[in-house]
Amino acid sequence: MRSAPLVLIDVLTEQGSAGRSYIFAYTTAALAPLIRLTDEIAAEFKGKSVTPVIRMREFDRRFRLVGWQGLIGMAVSGLDMAFWDALARTLDQPMAALLGGAPIALAAYDSYGMIDPKADEKAILASLEGGFRAIKIKLGEGDLEVDVKTVRAVRAMIGPAIMLMVDYNQSLDPVEASRRIARLSEFDLCWVEEPVRAEDLAGHARVRAATSVPVQTGEELVVSPRYG
Repeated sequence: MRSAPLVLIDVLTEQGSAGRSYIFAYTTAALAPLIRLTDEIAAEFKGKSVTPVIRMREFDRRFRLVGWQGLIGMAVSGLDMAFWDALARTLDQPMAALLGGAPIALAAYDSYGMIDPKADEKAILASLEGGFRAIKIKLGEGDLEVDVKTVRAVRAMIGPAIMLMVDYNQSLDPVEASRRIARLSEFDLCWVEEPVRAEDLAGHARVRAATSVPVQTGEELVVSPRYG
């Protein structure tokens, strides 16, 4: 990824520290309105304390009727992250410790988009040489046979000891997702991410019941009319 539409947020405190976060706008069309919305919301907090829990209560009161989907949820999330970062920096504590945990080493995977196994082989092998023990690729642009060909090539490239994950980015319905995952299960997948739409909880359950391969629902915000 050589470029991305990002909103960079700096929250400056009177103590001189700065909390930082960023929002991935997904498309350049959303960039300008997201920046304007974030600026307008942030202006209300000038002179107030950096207390993320209290600030979030204020967000909730203001936007409860509108809901958290779309640009409002993105802007509020970016500000909330920046508030927490500012608090951690002001107190000179790791964020994990501030939230009641402890900094620990975690395994990481290298994430790729849609790939051409031949063209991207050098980059994938470089990831392994750099220490990654897991690789994720995206699927779903073609039919099942394209997926099989791609996954077979990557598995052969990285060997059996490296974890392999695939991501469908919500591109399938439950029936097609179940069919494709069943076919790909022979390649020892660590998980399949977002095979169906994020809000289709029943569809995810159907897919999960139809396969032994773990299903990852991704990191989408899902607001259910039933549960709020």
